[in-house]
Amino acid sequence: MRSTSSSATDVVSLAPQASLSRAGPEGAAQCPHCGVALAGRYCYACGEDSLPPETSWRSWTTQWHRLVRTMRSLWFRPGEMAVRHLHGARVGYIAPVTLFLNAVALFFLFSAATQFQLTSLATQEGNAPWMGPLIEKRATQLGVTPAVVLERAERRFQGVYTFCLAVISGIGYTLVYRLLYRRTLPGWRGAFTLALSYLAFLFTLFLPWLLVIAPLQARFGSIVPVVVTAVGMLVCVAWNAGAARRIASNRWPLAIGKGVVVVACGMVIDTMMSVIAVVVSLRLA
Repeated sequence: MRSTSSSATDVVSLAPQASLSRAGPEGAAQCPHCGVALAGRYCYACGEDSLPPETSWRSWTTQWHRLVRTMRSLWFRPGEMAVRHLHGARVGYIAPVTLFLNAVALFFLFSAATQFQLTSLATQEGNAPWMGPLIEKRATQLGVTPAVVLERAERRFQGVYTFCLAVISGIGYTLVYRLLYRRTLPGWRGAFTLALSYLAFLFTLFLPWLLVIAPLQARFGSIVPVVVTAVGMLVCVAWNAGAARRIASNRWPLAIGKGVVVVACGMVIDTMMSVIAVVVSLRLA
């Protein structure tokens, strides 16, 4: 009986010691991540929130306002997030890498509706006629039918496409922005941040348009993809022109010229990236 009661006493005595170790040597609260003494709710060393409100309603509304602020800046104030991010204002906006990855994930979530799938690209007439011989060659190498090759490659296409997008398109647009804003965006970080913002804008722009292309094309014919593509390119030129105005204070003729350069280079970069993504997906099938 004495041993049982003494063990219970030890358990009880350990609890306040554990809380004191978390609170610090003199009762001062410590950061749960790095252990630095806290002077407020947020740690000055690592930024950890000592009272995370993940389950509170205020947390949800704060995140919603952050999302709305980010999308408003992304769509109607091009270049603003890149400038603010470089100047240290990062709490009020979604981080560029996070925004880019979420935009790509949302785009692929609707890939069946937008028909942005490897199977659709290979089977629809006029999309990618060069894919047919590659699929036939790969099927011959594996000793299976082309349908099996497409099924296997489809499982890897989204992951491969996202990786190629981040590496090839990310580096490509970073180089373009670095050449255009070498005096106004400091180092490579500024150009890379702007590139991620522009890629996120592209995916949020073309997702709703791709969702309505199929029904509009069924009603108005093959002119719909041409019109949507042309309007999309004009919107992209306008976005980059606005970014040039905000970042470099360029006059409209020069800003529009920079927008045209970015869109023209982007067509080459994205086409090369898409071809590489398809070839790698087929090779991994």
